[in-house]
Amino acid sequence: MLVYSTVHFVPMCSVLYTHCVVKLQEVLECHAGTAVLALECFNELFGLVCSHHKDKLGQFLGEVGKSLL
Repeated sequence: MLVYSTVHFVPMCSVLYTHCVVKLQEVLECHAGTAVLALECFNELFGLVCSHHKDKLGQFLGEVGKSLL
């Protein structure tokens, strides 16, 4: 069985966070369906990290947050 670490989730969550979550209102105005799907994807990935990698949650959030700098 393949075991994923937060390293695999950071790039995906960074893109979703930077381009969709932070700019949610803008994305909603352009295409509501895309905004909903992006938030669902981000939520699922975040949920996986919270469930299976609780010990790395702080590191994960720090890495995703760096995408705004």
